[in-house]
Amino acid sequence: MDERMKRLNNSGRIVSLLNLLALALTAAAYAPFVFSARYALFHGDDFSLSCATFGSPVANLLAEAMKNAWLLYTTWQGTWLSNILSPLLNPLNWYSFSLLRLLMMGCMIAGFVSLCVLCRELGYCLGKKKYMGILTALFLLPMLYSRTYTEVYLWHVGSMAYLVPLTLQILGFAFLLRMLRKDSKALLVLACVFLFLSGGGVLLIGGLGAWLTLLLFLVDWLEKRKPDKRFALCFLAVFAGDLANVLAPGNYVKASGELHIVKAISGALTAVMYEAGFQLSHFLFAAALLCALLLGLGLGKKLRRESFALAVCGLLLTPVVVPFPLMLGYDFSSVNFISDRGWFVIDSAIFFCFLTAAFLLGGQCRGMFEERTGKAVKRTVASAAAVLFLLCLPAAKTSAPIQVAENLRNGKIQAYAAEWHEIFDMLSMRPGENVVVEVQPDSCVGVFAVTLGASPDHAMNYHLARYFGNASIVDAWYANTYGVPNSGPGAEEDVG
Repeated sequence: MDERMKRLNNSGRIVSLLNLLALALTAAAYAPFVFSARYALFHGDDFSLSCATFGSPVANLLAEAMKNAWLLYTTWQGTWLSNILSPLLNPLNWYSFSLLRLLMMGCMIAGFVSLCVLCRELGYCLGKKKYMGILTALFLLPMLYSRTYTEVYLWHVGSMAYLVPLTLQILGFAFLLRMLRKDSKALLVLACVFLFLSGGGVLLIGGLGAWLTLLLFLVDWLEKRKPDKRFALCFLAVFAGDLANVLAPGNYVKASGELHIVKAISGALTAVMYEAGFQLSHFLFAAALLCALLLGLGLGKKLRRESFALAVCGLLLTPVVVPFPLMLGYDFSSVNFISDRGWFVIDSAIFFCFLTAAFLLGGQCRGMFEERTGKAVKRTVASAAAVLFLLCLPAAKTSAPIQVAENLRNGKIQAYAAEWHEIFDMLSMRPGENVVVEVQPDSCVGVFAVTLGASPDHAMNYHLARYFGNASIVDAWYANTYGVPNSGPGAEEDVG
């Protein structure tokens, strides 16, 4: 008995060490993105869709933001929460780069902390709170490996529409799991409020929350043979937020032509298959899937056959649900139309849902083997995960965190931000003038590129000129070809 207890204690210490190492590695991989936010810049929609509060006294900011949100709700799109937050918290209200960068860094840190909180609650569900770091690493490290998501991390409007709602949704699910553990009505209310608010961002995130809460409700019902009203309330909360989003008149003002549902489903499926293949090609995601399977074999619980089938099928379908509103609303049919911020939500769904499905599969297989065979299976899975992880190492220098860290080290990101800062300051000192921007800085990995158009009618040029009071803004090619304009521009449509 003493020998067995000693082995268990040693095993616990190893798991605790692995947990700390995994959390430290994940934080180190995330840190370059946070530091790159110290050099964030203003972009098109910061000057246009969020311009209603420019020049307003602080006391009037909320009223002006609400008025602008209603205007956008009726003429542009139904993202009611981000329509309020974008102008209300827009650092351009004070032309403050420092405030912009603090806000972007704060949003990123909040997103990371929310994921840690969720993983802590998931660890409690497994009966092992010490697994928080390992779970955080499994979810986040593969996602950070290949894409920079600069439209979410380094753009004010993108952060308000994508990162903030997703953070709220993650916290909503964390409160839901904690409520199940504590049986607290207050936590249930918090879960419902946060999930409702998450429906006020883009529909990709709102749809993800509604689908997952509905799936959780149905799987729990099948497993326990009794519906849990708490899950139903959480689903209704996020569904209400989504409904307010979907019914916005602006969605239908902006949409053109009829809706092609079959085409949208096909496009969504194509996007998920493409992205899953892309992520698996880096091996790190495949290694994470095997680690999730291994965790399931060690800690998972066997479900009823019908609830297991529903859970896995629902989880595998979840990433297809996410891009469906995008494909339907914009009549997209190709992955080439999906922006960096769209991939951010799709990847979040792919990693979370596929890894959870792998864990459930491991739990379902847990009782199928004898003790000796089970140990052999676990060793095989662990060895395969280790091999895949080692295969990632040669290409690690081209991974997104390493490239961003390198561009911070060599000063490219800082130089890019400084040059654009100078251009913005120059525009602010030339009100009423026709301005020619001779050279635009070269971008690099780790920045969200600011791009001026050639003509004064280009949306970015028009909105910059309106904000800084310039008569017009053109680039050198346009000035040399057509001359400097003598009057102000008329903006092209800004499609965001």
